Amino acid sequence: MDITSGKIVKAKKCVVYGPEGIGKSTFGSKFPKPLFIDVEGSTAELDVDRLPRATSWGMLMGLIAALRKDRLGYKTLVLDTGDWAERLGIEEICAKYQIASLGSSMNGEKDYGKSYNLWADEWGRFLNALTDLTEVGMHVLILCHARIRTQQLPEEFGAFDHWELKLEKKTSALNKEWADMLLFANYKTLVIEDSKTKTKKAQGGSRVMYTSHHPCWDAKNRHGLAEELPFDFAAISHCFPTVTPTTSSSTLATAPITTAALKDAPVNGKPALKKLQDIMAQDKIGVRELQKYIAGKGWFPEDTPLENLPEKFIEGGVIPNWQKVVQTIKGAQAA
Repeated sequence: MDITSGKIVKAKKCVVYGPEGIGKSTFGSKFPKPLFIDVEGSTAELDVDRLPRATSWGMLMGLIAALRKDRLGYKTLVLDTGDWAERLGIEEICAKYQIASLGSSMNGEKDYGKSYNLWADEWGRFLNALTDLTEVGMHVLILCHARIRTQQLPEEFGAFDHWELKLEKKTSALNKEWADMLLFANYKTLVIEDSKTKTKKAQGGSRVMYTSHHPCWDAKNRHGLAEELPFDFAAISHCFPTVTPTTSSSTLATAPITTAALKDAPVNGKPALKKLQDIMAQDKIGVRELQKYIAGKGWFPEDTPLENLPEKFIEGGVIPNWQKVVQTIKGAQAA
């Protein structure tokens, strides 16, 4: 048996959440050489490097798979934001199983939580893909919005407000388990009291982050951090060491960031691809025509090879709606 001892230096998995406008994207931009996947579109005013905006769940997974193969020289992947990424995934689950929303009846039968479990399984695979990035030395930061939920206590104690991740219940729990560090950012208002009138009023405030669990928010860390810190990456920078890559870099490491990175994503779902190619030949639909259709819907960049499309996207999106695809393409040709 192989036995190791001592600390292991490895890339970190971090989740930071807080109310809108607190500065989560700016905070993420201070991480070691960050690369953004800006699902929300909130980094336009920031001088950061970003991959193409993911407009579908399959595209998001493809971007992560491409980075797993080549980190492009970056040290941190910043997902901005987790709750907007969740929307893409839920849309795919609903399209695949032909339901209006999570919890809706499936094939005429009551859901009984089945769709929520299917989505939790998919999010688990997503987190596993992000973990794969940390295995090759890339820190992962998921930014997320926060929301307040009232926690009801026994009648004699009343209720109180609790800040939590703005995610579905099951995926929120998975995120909290997955993260090495869960930080809650918020505004801290200073209250002063007039010594003469004894009246109190709010004055100014500051942005802080909380690092440990509290009845009013979820947080954790494994570095013995103070429970409250300024909302500044400098306060936790020592927790993110430089990690030696475990895979060799390729020529893409110094290449510009373009959608061409998607071409290096692993080939997925060959059986589904073969079926797609068969119906394309039957209806005389060319590769370029289908690529343009997919790009027009905002699902994948136009230069994405069909063999790089995720299996679930082909099986659950393209093939079931093939007649509509054909009608749209041929309608455009006729025009």
